[in-house]
Amino acid sequence: MSSSQIGRYVDKFYEELKKGRHCVKTSDETFTCPYCPNKKLNRDYVYREILEHASGVGQSRSQKRSFFERANHLALEKYLKKDVMNVGASFPSKPMDQGDPLLMKHL
Repeated sequence: MSSSQIGRYVDKFYEELKKGRHCVKTSDETFTCPYCPNKKLNRDYVYREILEHASGVGQSRSQKRSFFERANHLALEKYLKKDVMNVGASFPSKPMDQGDPLLMKHL
């Protein structure tokens, strides 16, 4: 499929994400990929990791990746960058120490 065709699907899937038709955020700090629900390694990601996942699958040229799988992940990448970026920018890339929760609020 051409770039313009994939672009139309990316826009369509992006609108679905904006409307909340797919669950992306699993907590205040973690996300899941709504397009990989049956994968063995389905897991929660921090913002940076879900962004890398979406970009990697979306940009993949592997024969194992379908057109729709790539378009879905490109839409997820767009959604994360445009609609979740400000929230995700404050997320740590590694888990924080599980110390006193009151102290953690002030860090």
